[in-house]
Amino acid sequence: MTSSKDAAKTTLRTLKAGEIAPGMRLQYYEHAAMDRAHHKFTALLGALPLVDERAFGNLLEQIYQEAKEHFEQEERFMLATEFDQYAGHKAQHDALLDVLNAHRANLKAGEQPNAVELQLEICRWQDQHQQDWDYPLADFLRCRASWMNSESKVI
Repeated sequence: MTSSKDAAKTTLRTLKAGEIAPGMRLQYYEHAAMDRAHHKFTALLGALPLVDERAFGNLLEQIYQEAKEHFEQEERFMLATEFDQYAGHKAQHDALLDVLNAHRANLKAGEQPNAVELQLEICRWQDQHQQDWDYPLADFLRCRASWMNSESKVI
């Protein structure tokens, strides 16, 4: 007969990463700035269910700041290249920042969010956002870059 401690270890060993956070995956866009930011964001999301309550607020703040800085960078890219889907793409960014701000406010009010549920919520948003908005943007930026001359300003 195995103890419950041994059973828990066995269960943890059989779980695959996709079962823990099914929406979490790395995307590659062949655009260094986007790839770097998305991979860092995904790593931070992966840490959500692993931190204790004392560290949760710091991690949530870091996720918020990373998202905000990355979104601002993407928005500069879109404006500088006259990307025609800017308004819709920015609205998506604003929606996630609103979600993160709500969780930050709840945490300040003493409510501890469920880390796994938050991770899954953001992973679902991230996966959908990348498919619908970031792939088209990356394609556009690669195409636009191939037509720019060497005197074009760098963003």
